[in-house]
Amino acid sequence: MNKQYVVSYEENLKNEKYSKPVKITKGAKTFLSIVLVMSVIFVLSTIYIWQLTQITRHKTEIAKSEREKKALSQDIQNLDILIAKLSSFERIKTIAEEELDMVKSTDIKYIEVPVSNE
Repeated sequence: MNKQYVVSYEENLKNEKYSKPVKITKGAKTFLSIVLVMSVIFVLSTIYIWQLTQITRHKTEIAKSEREKKALSQDIQNLDILIAKLSSFERIKTIAEEELDMVKSTDIKYIEVPVSNE
C-alpha cells in the first residue's frame, strides 16, 4: 500500500474535522424532544382511531347479524305455524274425501299374525 493513503488514528484526531465533537445546542435538543413526543402522540392517536373504526365496524356487523337472526327466527315460527295448519287431521280428512274421493271404511277386519319365538 502507498503510505500516502494510510492514515493513523492519531492523525485523524489531529485533523480538525475529526477532533471536534458535534455539539447539540439546548434549543436543538428541545426541538428534537418535541418532535419525538409529537411523533409518538401521532402514532398512538392513529392506532386509537383505527381501533375505534374497527370497533364501530364490528358493532355494525353484529347489529346486522342480529336483525337477520330475528328475521330468520320469525320465518321459522311462521313455517312452524304453516306446518301445523297443513298437517292438521281435519285438513287431511277433507282433502282425502273431496279431492281423492276416499271414503271412510265401515267394515274393519283384523288379521292375526302368528308370532314366532325364535
